[in-house]
Amino acid sequence: MSDYYRSGMYVLGGVILGAIGTALIGQQKGRLRPAAAALISKGLDVKDQAATAFEVAKEQTEDLLAEAEDLRQKRRASSESPLGSGDAS
Repeated sequence: MSDYYRSGMYVLGGVILGAIGTALIGQQKGRLRPAAAALISKGLDVKDQAATAFEVAKEQTEDLLAEAEDLRQKRRASSESPLGSGDAS
């Protein structure tokens, strides 16, 4: 079984499950809709918390990289002698 066939079967299964879910929600609209809305709301809260955590991690990584680059430049500047050491590196 090829990967494309298997992927297609997963997509087809998802479409079928989605159609069944839509039909069930249509029939039980009064009971399922509020529960679905609450579940989606909680999911959005989790997404926002994850986005905030990733943003903080990104900022900390950028700060660390800037500090490392600063140290690198200082190290290079201090290793260079004013008259040159005759080193070809």
